[in-house]
Amino acid sequence: MSRLPQAVQDVATALQDVLMDVADTAAVQSGWCQRQRKLSGSVLVQALTLGYLAKPQATRAQLAQAAACAGVVISPQGLAQRLDEKAATLFQQVLEAAVAQVLCAPLVPVPLLCRFTSVEVRDSTIITLPAALAEKWPGCGEGQAALKAQVRLDLCRGRLEGPLLGAGRTHDARAGRAHTPLEAGALHLADLGYFDLADLGYFDLAYFAELMAHGAYYLSRVKANTLLYDTCDAQAGGQPLSHWLHQAERRAERRAERCARQCAKGGNSANGAGCGMVELQLQMGAERLPCRVLAVRVPPAVAAQRRVRLKAEARHKQQPVSAERLALAEWTVLVTNAPAELLSVREALVLYRARWQIERLFRLWKEVGAVDQWCGNQAWAILCEVYAKLLGCVVQHWLLLSGAWEDAARSWHKAAQLVQNHAYALLGCLAHEKSLHTTLQTIRRGMSRACRLEKRSKAPATFQLLLACSAEP
Repeated sequence: MSRLPQAVQDVATALQDVLMDVADTAAVQSGWCQRQRKLSGSVLVQALTLGYLAKPQATRAQLAQAAACAGVVISPQGLAQRLDEKAATLFQQVLEAAVAQVLCAPLVPVPLLCRFTSVEVRDSTIITLPAALAEKWPGCGEGQAALKAQVRLDLCRGRLEGPLLGAGRTHDARAGRAHTPLEAGALHLADLGYFDLADLGYFDLAYFAELMAHGAYYLSRVKANTLLYDTCDAQAGGQPLSHWLHQAERRAERRAERCARQCAKGGNSANGAGCGMVELQLQMGAERLPCRVLAVRVPPAVAAQRRVRLKAEARHKQQPVSAERLALAEWTVLVTNAPAELLSVREALVLYRARWQIERLFRLWKEVGAVDQWCGNQAWAILCEVYAKLLGCVVQHWLLLSGAWEDAARSWHKAAQLVQNHAYALLGCLAHEKSLHTTLQTIRRGMSRACRLEKRSKAPATFQLLLACSAEP
């Protein structure tokens, strides 16, 4: 018999640990199970988690069928009666235990990503809840309820940290501190919301400094009003970003003019002035953090669209849009502490685009897993459903790690559909190690053969851009 791949062994161990042992322990700790009964905590967790994973819009009758597959016959009404506040606490504890599991896939063969120990993408998504849960999970509006799920994803090995749950009104820059520190040599990608403390009115660079102290790198956009300082003149005051970009363009134009005059006799041209790319060594913010400013000028049509969007947002907020933000609409600007030999301007632009992989993950969870959809009017039953669906998304990701992550051309959507088709098979064999290994191997083979993206010539996929960027001299 061939040796079981390590990734499959890890997933099998995690599934049995979380959906069986942890679930039964949490049932007692939460007070949901105070005496021996036929419907145990593990059966309840397995029935809802894998039942919703197989059919996100499952009815109570279909969930009762899932419980029967797990070995317990119960009526739909009896199951519904067990979904109370203590059951919600049970599911929350099991979800937290699943998030604490550290599972990784083999390193994805993309040279640009392999330069770093990990490439971590961080973001959050909102899940609206019934108003009756506003006290437990307060949303942004008065009397509203919502969850904010924080997630960090490693693009190199697929390690998932999250979803870490918080109140919907919690600012990303504060909620994101719950993640563990990054190791030396890791690269952190995140949206501006994690550093723009809008409610305090400043651009928070403390996390950037923390990353640098750990030997890690950051790659981020920068807030328009952040002051940047000359590294060679400690006495000079800070200037806005547009000032430095204008100066860099003027220098590039003068160099191009000199080159054009020198090459005129040979018939060579020196157009482009650096093709609209700018790279500057500056210091950022009052903390004077050393950074590389990487910028590329966008086409006029794109700049016009950005200005329209900025003005529309300003009207919605009833605030004026600054001249600085309108000027910066002509540029895509990133800041990083990664050295040029590790990350060029072109590579940084492509790599930052890969940040949208986490948006694809959220889209998968919501469109396929329906984590933001629920039925009924019982608040605690709805919360149990949301927790179970999030737990199912974590299980789905584990299966993706064991079967498809090492393929850069993986299709998350196709892999999720494959997992849905095998969810009931997992439910029936979870307690039987040999059968569980066989089912996981079947899922792995299916992912390796039929869960790939097709290459696109007109609009290349992210994996194509990453591979093409890695192949450039």
